[in-house]
Amino acid sequence: MRHDISRRAAAHASSYRRARAGARALPIAALTAAVVVSPSAIAAPPLITEDGGSADQSELEVELWVEGVRGPGEHFGLAAVEAAFGVTDRLELAAATGVGVDDDSNLTVPNPYGHIKLELFRGEEGQPTVGAMGFIVAPAGTGVAYGEEVAAAAVVPVTLEFAGGAVATHANLGISSTLTGDREARAFWGVAAEADIPSTQASSFLEATAGDPMDPAGPRLGAQGGLYWGLGDGFGVDLALGAMTDPGNGDELEWIGRLGVSVATHVGSERDD
Repeated sequence: MRHDISRRAAAHASSYRRARAGARALPIAALTAAVVVSPSAIAAPPLITEDGGSADQSELEVELWVEGVRGPGEHFGLAAVEAAFGVTDRLELAAATGVGVDDDSNLTVPNPYGHIKLELFRGEEGQPTVGAMGFIVAPAGTGVAYGEEVAAAAVVPVTLEFAGGAVATHANLGISSTLTGDREARAFWGVAAEADIPSTQASSFLEATAGDPMDPAGPRLGAQGGLYWGLGDGFGVDLALGAMTDPGNGDELEWIGRLGVSVATHVGSERDD
C-alpha cells in the first residue's frame, strides 16, 4: 500500500484515516504513508503496511502519484494509479498500474497488481481490527521496473487505534512467493504508526518493513516517513520519503520519494444506515 482507501483514501489510505479525513479510502489516508516501490511491481500507496480495515461498501478510493527511485541498480521515475472498491462493508478489491521512464528516457512499466481484503474483526478503540489479504502480481510490464515472474502473497493486517482515532498503529505478517521460476517463498513483516497533527487537517506517519507483498525477491529492509493533508470532500495529498536496502547490490540503499493525490467517494445511491 495501498497505502486507506480506507487506508488508501486518502486514496487507499486506511479506513481509519478515511474516517478522520472525512472520506478516507484506500489508504488515501493511508496512502498517506508513502509508497515504496519494488523493482518488480508498484508498491501499495503510501504505506506498504496494510491496515486491518476495508473500504466501506460502495466506496471507491483512487490514488494518483508520482515517485522517483534512485539506487545503485535502479534509476527511474513513475506515474501510477491505484483504485480500491468496497464490495461490501467487509470486502475490498483493489488494483494498480503505472508507467515511467529511466535515466535514458526509456519506457518502463512496472508489473500491475491486485488485492482482495476481508475484514475479519472490527475492533473498537484499543481493540484490534484484523483482516486477511491476498495479492497477485502479474508479469505484464517492461523496462527497469519490470519483473518476469508471477508473484502472490498472503497477509494478516492488524490495526489498533488510540486517543479517539487520532493515533493508529498497524502491523503485518505475511508470506510472498513467486509462482514461476524457482517458486521461492519468503516471510515479510511491516509496522507503521500514524498520528494526527493537532489543530490541523494533517497527519504524519512512520513505517519500517522487511520485504513486502510486491517484492517476493526480498528480504529488503526499508523505512519511510511522511505527511498527509486532508483537503475535504474525500480529497487528500501525501508526501513521503523512504529508503530500502538493495540485496542485489551489496545492500546499498535505494531512495524513493513520492507525491500522491487521493480521492474517496461513494458509487451509486447512499446506503440506509
